[in-house]
Amino acid sequence: MSIVGRDIQLTQLHDMLTARDCGAGQITLVSGPTGVGKTALLHEFTQRAAKSGSLVLRAACSPRERSNAWGVVHQLLWQTGRFKGASQHTSETLAAVGRSLAAVTRAPESELDKSMDEICAAVMEMADEQPLVIAVDDLHEADPESLGCLGHLARRMVASRVLAVFTDRPGALPPYSAARAEFARQPGFTQIRVPPLTTDDIRLLLFDRLGVPADKAGAEEFHAASGGSPLLAQALIEDTRNALNGTETAASRPVAGEMFDSAVADCVHRVSAPAADLARHLAVLGPDALTALLDRNSTSPPTRLFQELTQAGLLAGPGLRHPRMRTVLCGEVSAEERARLHGRAAVLLHDNGAHLATVAEHIVVAGGIAESWAPLLLREAATEALAHDEFPKAMQLFDLAHAICPNGPLRASILFQRTLSAWQVDPAKAMRRLPELKEALEAGHLTATSGAMSLIKNLVWHGYVDEAADVLWSNGSWPTIRARRPRRRSGRCSSGCRCCARRSIGACSAMCPWMSPTRSPRRRSPRSRACTRREPCPSSCAAVSRSQRWSGPRMCWRCPV
Repeated sequence: MSIVGRDIQLTQLHDMLTARDCGAGQITLVSGPTGVGKTALLHEFTQRAAKSGSLVLRAACSPRERSNAWGVVHQLLWQTGRFKGASQHTSETLAAVGRSLAAVTRAPESELDKSMDEICAAVMEMADEQPLVIAVDDLHEADPESLGCLGHLARRMVASRVLAVFTDRPGALPPYSAARAEFARQPGFTQIRVPPLTTDDIRLLLFDRLGVPADKAGAEEFHAASGGSPLLAQALIEDTRNALNGTETAASRPVAGEMFDSAVADCVHRVSAPAADLARHLAVLGPDALTALLDRNSTSPPTRLFQELTQAGLLAGPGLRHPRMRTVLCGEVSAEERARLHGRAAVLLHDNGAHLATVAEHIVVAGGIAESWAPLLLREAATEALAHDEFPKAMQLFDLAHAICPNGPLRASILFQRTLSAWQVDPAKAMRRLPELKEALEAGHLTATSGAMSLIKNLVWHGYVDEAADVLWSNGSWPTIRARRPRRRSGRCSSGCRCCARRSIGACSAMCPWMSPTRSPRRRSPRSRACTRREPCPSSCAAVSRSQRWSGPRMCWRCPV
């Protein structure tokens, strides 16, 4: 399976191979962003070079082996004598190089140059017998000792049949930057830039993998989802092929699946550590919160890191290129780190005047923050959610505001507002909050002015009369409510009914438990209300005329009894 869209780069490498055969040592640096296909290009070239009769020495660098001194040099010489086509003289030369390398690792610092001279002399002798290609992948991750040895060799291979091909990532830090400058000073140095795939390259790749021609619009969608990264594009094509189940149908839209998730994770682990952290934070916080966080923590935005992520195909503008990337990247962040990031972002967004719903979302994910303004903001966000008929979200915000609020009256007010809102949907579930509300009443955190009367009305309305009576009489709340509603009726009775007489009220109050909500059939005035307590009217009642008196129970239309 050949690589797509790299014909120009392969032609340039073949030209370097031709110049080497003419006795001019060449150093070629293949540079490009993460996931652009540098490793595949190097592998394809070394395969062609080996077929043309060159002896290829290969090595691959890794950040985990950076502390392994001389690790890259050991890889280049490890079992090279067993390569197909290696002569007896080459094997003996490699054995001498191995002995020189062993002497280097044990030599003091003052004798390192002499030992490396012996290694370079052995390599040159090997190149005189057979053209040599030294291929090192991800040279920016090499150990410092191997970098020094390769630089020592670069200064001595100007007139030799040696071609050194290295791949690296732009923006690498020291000590590789110093070694790269050493390579760039040599006469035979050439740098080859590997760009992302174009839309036409994606069309060729789709035809090569799916076997069905793809139109330009479909190729553009694949290009937009992958950013031209061969790593992400091939993963999208594989997921699309699996979704098509082998049917002879052209892929009009990309399908992201498990292969794409794995490719995103691989791409993140290949970029630099600061860029990987930035990508994870962007997935957790979003572009707005991350911008506020970066503006507060740094004097200048990390433009280089954003550029690295964009070139790797992960970013498109300020956000992630594909929605599925956020799920993958968020999975690599621990719960504690996510909570810390969201809490910090909530504070910064609040300070910058962000919308309360945005700030509340970060507070919820953080599990609450220790800020005095947080409970009030959550309550306002919950009220706004109720206005938009987002009941579950509002209940979640109310619960979190109540949990993190240390203020007693405010805490009781939030709980009361949450209970009233829950009554609109599920009164039985709202009743579970009644013991806490009664405790707030007894503690004086909830009074008639702050909602006790509304609580009683809702309890009576939903049939919880006993609970309403308990709330009514808890902590002496009745005098407060009675003082606010001293409703009296016209007409007085000398003794009154039992409830009114006990409270020295001339007429039955609207809160009298004996008062019937319906009009009495005996009531003659539309303004009066009849008492359901059927007791004899005393003879001293002035409202009873002589013509209305009879034996047995006496009833009058004014007397509440």
